[in-house]
Amino acid sequence: MKRFLMVLIPFLLLSCAKIETTQTTIIGHIKGADGNVPFAADVHLGQLSSAVNEPLQSQKIGEDGTFKMKISAGGMYKLWITAVNHQLLEIPLMLSSNETPIQINAELAPYGYKNSFDEVKVIGDWNEFSSRNANLMSKQKDGTFVFETEVQADTVAYQLSGLLAGRHTVNGTMSDHYVYDGGGDYKSVINVIDGKAKIVFDPEKLFRAENANLPLVTFDGSHDSQKYFFEMDALFEQEKKAFRTYMKENGYPKEANYDLSSLHDRVKSLIEQNDNPALLQFAGSKLLALLFYNAPLDKALCKQLILNHLQAESSMWGINSYICEFVPQFVSEEKATAIWHQLEEKNPDRAVRGYAKALLVDQAYKENDEQFDVVYNELKEEYGDLADAKYFLDILDRKNPTFPGKPAPPFKVMALGSNQEISDDTLLGKYYLVDFWAVWCPPCRMEMPNLHRVYEKYKDKNFTILSLSLDQKPEDIAKYRDENWKMPWNHAFLGRTSWGTGMTKDFNVRGIPTSLLISPEGVILATTTSLTGEELDRTLARYLDKAS
Repeated sequence: MKRFLMVLIPFLLLSCAKIETTQTTIIGHIKGADGNVPFAADVHLGQLSSAVNEPLQSQKIGEDGTFKMKISAGGMYKLWITAVNHQLLEIPLMLSSNETPIQINAELAPYGYKNSFDEVKVIGDWNEFSSRNANLMSKQKDGTFVFETEVQADTVAYQLSGLLAGRHTVNGTMSDHYVYDGGGDYKSVINVIDGKAKIVFDPEKLFRAENANLPLVTFDGSHDSQKYFFEMDALFEQEKKAFRTYMKENGYPKEANYDLSSLHDRVKSLIEQNDNPALLQFAGSKLLALLFYNAPLDKALCKQLILNHLQAESSMWGINSYICEFVPQFVSEEKATAIWHQLEEKNPDRAVRGYAKALLVDQAYKENDEQFDVVYNELKEEYGDLADAKYFLDILDRKNPTFPGKPAPPFKVMALGSNQEISDDTLLGKYYLVDFWAVWCPPCRMEMPNLHRVYEKYKDKNFTILSLSLDQKPEDIAKYRDENWKMPWNHAFLGRTSWGTGMTKDFNVRGIPTSLLISPEGVILATTTSLTGEELDRTLARYLDKAS
């Protein structure tokens, strides 16, 4: 595998804590993969914990490819550059007080289009850009694809899927102009003639440029140290992409025989040099974030990062605020609780504070703490607008129809690979775990050892599992069970398009894995937060050991 080499040079240390108010100017010049200014491009500046669809500010790039932005507070930020026909470029920036203007020059990487196209779909204004309702374009003898629709407007915007690997949608080859879609890509806009829009996709007109060195980002001499954050980010993104490809190509194996030593060695080198704590914390946070993909990380190194280097005041927790949730994997429960309290009190990133608070609320729920309602309401009042907080507020809401103590929603599904019906009636009289999952979901795969352990322990004690798949096709499940975990219990296929309908709606599924423990009487005993990791065994023991 290609290794990303980097020589670290000591430079002025930048604090990761909250920095005094200042005014920093960011000046940039953008080129496309062909060396020219893209047809349409924008630049966006956001918090470290933000996504590209929630920037602090955005602006269009000038006709000469330049931009100029100002930010009034120091700290760690993300700069995103988006352009028609090009991949999203993310640049981490550490801004300090009394900062002189930062000059950034960037050359963007083109989209990696497929070499040939058998099927192309289109979404647009007429179907509210719904991927579920995408229209299949008609392939012509000359190799082009055509779609026509009636439109009661002067213009129509659209995007195409099937041009890139995966489900990504991008602008087409036919456009009168472009508009930014708010998520990193662009919509093509064409004029409507006599109430009819005819969209033509011509593969020969795709913007292709071969340059393995792109994207390329440089900084002016006085801010050359910024490149180390960009290079470190590129290293981790490269390895993350390679690891995810490995997992997919190997059928998501039980144990990933994948070499991450280059990342481990890079972080260890930063620890040994001890001359750039900001970069070390940045790299440490990026490393811990790989746990989301079930990556085989050095546990001793992770523990060292959490206890000794990622202080509660560090804004680097905001790179991926969900790493807060992984803390108990490496330290005691008592220590994890103390770290969450410190993050809530001291971290400069509100998203991190909110996530830590949500985990404390979740803990109070699990432990049946009499303070649960108090901390729940605090989370709602202080962080109720944050997406992560909303998730916990929803699943832990006493008014939720799937809150413990309420009857399980009625359901009927067909057992995978047979004509047998499985329902709340057929499972009545048993303790059973309803498990919403998918092969493509890393956290779901992480739960496999736990599910198999409790199944073997309790399968002869009036207990079973019903796994409900949200995969693309049933064959994905069969392949996974043949090559990885056997999952010797009940299965049914719901499909990836079942979000917000049927059982996913009735069981209030907000994400996966989602699990519910149902009593022999059909009453919900516990939900997701008490049914993952080591908590799963403890929760089942509370009911099943007593019952037996």
